[in-house]
Amino acid sequence: MTPPVRLVVNEIEREVELPSNTSLLQGLRDGLGLTGTKYGCGEGVCGACTVLVEGKPMRSCVTPLGDVGGRSITTIEVLAREGHLHPVQRAFLEEGALQCGFCTPGMVLATAALLESEPDPDDGQIAVALAGNICRCGTYPRIRRAVHRAGDLVRDPDRGGPSGAFLELGQLPTPPGPRDAPWDLTEAHARGYFDLFSDGLVAILPPERGSADSSGPQWGNGGAWVHVGDTGRVTAFTGKVDCGQDNRTALTQLVAEELRVAVDQVALVMGDTDLSPFDVGTFGSR
Repeated sequence: MTPPVRLVVNEIEREVELPSNTSLLQGLRDGLGLTGTKYGCGEGVCGACTVLVEGKPMRSCVTPLGDVGGRSITTIEVLAREGHLHPVQRAFLEEGALQCGFCTPGMVLATAALLESEPDPDDGQIAVALAGNICRCGTYPRIRRAVHRAGDLVRDPDRGGPSGAFLELGQLPTPPGPRDAPWDLTEAHARGYFDLFSDGLVAILPPERGSADSSGPQWGNGGAWVHVGDTGRVTAFTGKVDCGQDNRTALTQLVAEELRVAVDQVALVMGDTDLSPFDVGTFGSR
């Protein structure tokens, strides 16, 4: 039997019962349920899986668990403290520096590490620090502004109003219903579909056997799903976060045509990793 790997994650010593050559990304997501760290390219080049190891950005998808045993690992889940957002998180929200949001956890952690060493970076320093973090939606100008704004908040906690350098989490809109566990790690019958929506019909399409989505026990629990409400409103969920070529509109039209409803009756949820199907990675337009 493989001995567990001991990790210090978010200041807590944890054991991960996976082989030491398993990626840190899989250990965090599958072993510890910390799904804020995202699977992007799987090759260490997009930055979506960035975590901090001893305060330094590291690509968790290509880092073996055995290489970080006993070292301090910080994930996005712990950046907000005592109900308050970290200055970098607040700055990204205030500048609208995200579209699909899939790259944002890695961007935020890389920015936090940069500001720890350089509280007032110039554009060149920001470009170097975030060069390995790719935003497929192309929000780079806003990301740059958010980094500058976060630096302002770190240096001057009173900047921006009475809330200081932090924003109360209670000020943010929260989705309805329970989100206790990522749904790609939860059996389909155990998910609270109707706790999220009104009465209606839920249709789940599991992935085909032998597909990449069903390579492990956690992936065979619903490859796609839609909710048709009793008012005729349709909500479709997809794991894709590539918004190029107006994919959001195209997918919305496909759902509307298939179900014979008006386009304005369809809502599309893309890349919500608590609720959307697991989609392996974000390399759809390579």
